Amino acid sequence: VTLSSPGAGWTPHTLSLGQLSSGGNHFDLYAARVADATGRYRTDQINITGGTGGTGNNALSLTFVDADGRPSDLPGSPDGLVLASAPGSTADDYFLPAVSSTALGDYQPSFRMGNEAGKKQWILDADNSRFTLKHDWQLAGNTAFTGLMELNDGVNVTLSSAGAGWTPHTLSLGRLSSDGNDFYLNVGSEKNDVLSIESGDFQGTNNLVISQQQDAVSESSPVGEWLVAQAPGSTPSDYFNITSPQVTGQNKIITATEVVGFNKNWWVVGQKSNSTWCLGSSRHFNELNTFGNDISLSSSSVSGGGRQELTVDRLQAYGTTFHFSVTPQLSENDQLVLNQVPAGGGNSFSIRYLENSDADNKYYQEQLIARAPNETKGGYFMPFIKYDNETPFSSALATVKNEREEQWWLITFNKDKSWFIDQDKKFETLNLNSSGLNVNLSEKNRHDWNPHTLTVDYLSASNVNFNITTDPHTLQSDRIVINKSATGGNNNLNVSFMLDADLPVQFKSDILLAQAPAATKDTYFNVNSVMKGLSIYKPEFATIISGEKKEWRLVHNAVDMTELTPAKETVPMTELTPAKETVPMTELTPAKETVPMTELTPAKETVPMTELTPAKETVPMTEMTPSKENVPTVPGNDSTNIGEEASGKESSGEGENTDIQDGNLPSFADVFFKKQDNIILINHLSNLMTLPQISFIQESNQLNKRLGDIRQLEQPNGFWIKNDTGSARYEDMKIRHQTIQIGGDKKIGNHIVGVMATHTRGSSSGYDGEEHTTWGGGLYYSWVPENGLFIDVVGKYLKTNQEWLTDLSLKKNNSTHNEMLMGSIQAGWHLTSPKGKFFIEPSVELLGGYSSGFTIKGNDIRAHSEHSIPLYSKSGISAGVNWLPYSQQQISLSAGIYNLHTLHRPGGFELSEYSEHNKEWSSRKQAHGKKDDRYLIDVSMNARLSEKWRVYVQTSTSTGGVLHDDYNGQFGLRYQF
Repeated sequence: VTLSSPGAGWTPHTLSLGQLSSGGNHFDLYAARVADATGRYRTDQINITGGTGGTGNNALSLTFVDADGRPSDLPGSPDGLVLASAPGSTADDYFLPAVSSTALGDYQPSFRMGNEAGKKQWILDADNSRFTLKHDWQLAGNTAFTGLMELNDGVNVTLSSAGAGWTPHTLSLGRLSSDGNDFYLNVGSEKNDVLSIESGDFQGTNNLVISQQQDAVSESSPVGEWLVAQAPGSTPSDYFNITSPQVTGQNKIITATEVVGFNKNWWVVGQKSNSTWCLGSSRHFNELNTFGNDISLSSSSVSGGGRQELTVDRLQAYGTTFHFSVTPQLSENDQLVLNQVPAGGGNSFSIRYLENSDADNKYYQEQLIARAPNETKGGYFMPFIKYDNETPFSSALATVKNEREEQWWLITFNKDKSWFIDQDKKFETLNLNSSGLNVNLSEKNRHDWNPHTLTVDYLSASNVNFNITTDPHTLQSDRIVINKSATGGNNNLNVSFMLDADLPVQFKSDILLAQAPAATKDTYFNVNSVMKGLSIYKPEFATIISGEKKEWRLVHNAVDMTELTPAKETVPMTELTPAKETVPMTELTPAKETVPMTELTPAKETVPMTELTPAKETVPMTEMTPSKENVPTVPGNDSTNIGEEASGKESSGEGENTDIQDGNLPSFADVFFKKQDNIILINHLSNLMTLPQISFIQESNQLNKRLGDIRQLEQPNGFWIKNDTGSARYEDMKIRHQTIQIGGDKKIGNHIVGVMATHTRGSSSGYDGEEHTTWGGGLYYSWVPENGLFIDVVGKYLKTNQEWLTDLSLKKNNSTHNEMLMGSIQAGWHLTSPKGKFFIEPSVELLGGYSSGFTIKGNDIRAHSEHSIPLYSKSGISAGVNWLPYSQQQISLSAGIYNLHTLHRPGGFELSEYSEHNKEWSSRKQAHGKKDDRYLIDVSMNARLSEKWRVYVQTSTSTGGVLHDDYNGQFGLRYQF
């Protein structure tokens, strides 16, 4: 029996019967797949009012129709439709659900029994109905089926059709039974197809094939993040395997699964090349698969703070860069947590230091950025750190392996590229590949100082300074221990910190600084000379093989190497017998006794030590020959023993070595270093201290030059301005200056009086340097009678402010002030030819003055320049030619040569260094100023532009002497009236 006929204008029918007698018959019903405007689903129905008879087991099938009335290829999900009703006494199996077929597959409805007003009802149970998909299916719109959808083998489902006007679709299923089937989904800009499943048995693996539309990612939106599937949280992550074809200009897609609430989400992320997926918040992925991608744990903004954590149960990553935001001062950083051993490799870290990080970077920081099970290889992440932004920070990467975890630590160095180790450290790997890093193994100035050991299985370090401290009283020392491999090279073991200690050394033992596998190159660590004060301390240093280890040692310079590398025994007998220079034999052998020397060194038999120590002795032999228990070992060096009791520092008289006095013992620097003068530094500082002398010479050259253009003046008054620029060489220094001078004068008869002001900016550069600014003023007078004779007198006062730009031996930017008072008197004769065309001008000048002293000071260096009263003479001659000597266009050209001679040597200087031992300054070098005897050569032009204006140009150089003028040029203008 078919209750209605599908087609255009389809209307559902109801079959109402008083009584029905039927067995094994088939009833076909139709129902609307979508609800009408009122929200109700229309359906055919069977209604029996009187009673039922027959054997029952009647098949009841249900076919859905679309809105146009035609049969639908897909079943609907109108749960709760009443399909048949009968008297309450009717058997439940009177009607049974039957399969109906569509173009796509078979629909098997499910019934549940109901009862209303005493009548039994057969109600559609949509959630337990089943549709078996037998053919490929492409959705025409959003589709929902709340029952079980089974997919036959090889059947594929396409959720949407790509192309112009593409619209994404959602397929919602109550349950899914599928294995090895393909679901094709499209993703685009901020939209995508979605497959959503409420429950199922989830056996097997299906493929989600993702196609990116043209607008999926773009230059304006370089990253797309799409939720493509949802299922219950217990669904295996591999139930869906996500694939996507590679798109030109993009990275491979990132795939991930994530449980949020009761649901598991499958994510797909598309990236343009060189773009980063920013998570923006803490996430926990069950699976994460990346291939050459960039993932940032926090937002891309470099402002703000906070800590984000990315937790991944199963990570598969190849060549992926993980970006972390870090704030060292606040000890805040993103962190990556891997719960299972990850797959892949070749991954790296990139660090973004946030803007609110301390710009001065005063503190170092060690921060845990990633951790994984301890079966994970330390090389899973590459040892090199990238940076997302420009930063003043330097950093390094280390790994630590413990019983549970493999940990990756970011070490951020402070502004001086320094890392202070506050306790013994043990790393699996440590990568210090930034040049110029400083690793301070302990803090030397702490009153509770303890030596630290840096132990690394695999060390990679290049051009790193390891700063090591030793206690000279006990010879305890910081040290480096490399267990398995050392790569890189050209590292320095900096022992400069050892020179501050003022305690004497009483032991003859070497100091172990570093240890590495025997195959390590000797040059892996260098122990460089230490520059302290005005001295260079060259360490007594040796590299030796001890078993399977290579050791870098600081050697006691009074001990033979055979004593520094004892045999394998713990306490060699040769060590138990002090050398002659330490303990006089008169102490070991009393006057009355005649114990031969061979008895003082007992044989291996059993000579009691009490026999070797006569009763009268005040120094027990047990102290001179300590037992094995009383001979401490230099930490980490089983072959070198030192005796604590021999230090002579016990509070009681008993057991002390009273012949050993601290004042007679060598200092630590004397024992382990060879000291010599730092000639280069001394020479550089000597040159700096003589710069005031050079400034005086340069200023003296300027003293009279503006007078040369006023001796031929006819007008009584004038103003002038002149610029002087020059460059000179002194020793290894380049000296530059630029001077502006202005002045005015008045002619009264044969006398000219004037006033001037000057300003100079200059610098000296070389190994060290300075910058200076000079202000000053002066008066000048000239007597110019008609016969060509002249006398010039000049006085000038100058004040100079200097900024000294020195290396670390002196405090940077030391500021000093210097004052100069200078004067000169010059006499000469300006002789011209009868027609005034040619002239010569011999002259002699005496100049001198006063220059104040100054001091620049560092932590352990002081440089003092004394005040001086220099005196010079200058004599020479110039000659020239005048064109049109009596016209307004007069031009004078001249050339001259002069000899500058030192009559009184300038003041000297003193260099001192500070002694830690004596707590005072000691002079290391005193010297007088240098004489400057040289020749000055100049060429000048003086031109009359008009009746009132003149221009003056001169260039000069010098030869001989301590100061060489490369060039000196002047240009001046004068207005006269």
